[in-house]
Amino acid sequence: MALPLVAPFRTASVDLTEREVLLVRVWADGVEGWGECGALPDPGYTSEYVDGAHAILRDHLVPLALAADGVDSV
Repeated sequence: MALPLVAPFRTASVDLTEREVLLVRVWADGVEGWGECGALPDPGYTSEYVDGAHAILRDHLVPLALAADGVDSV
């Protein structure tokens, strides 16, 4: 999802007027939770980036969570 910024985000390597963010919604047994990844669109300023976070969720974390016998709430 692309969100417009109130003011541009500028670094030596990035000049953004909107941010691409990854929103995650999880629901089970009547409970709903939301999370977001605010990483930059490309690796560079930091090693995290939106498509990389999506790949880790899709290929690793979500399958592990779905394969678990149960999740304890904190």
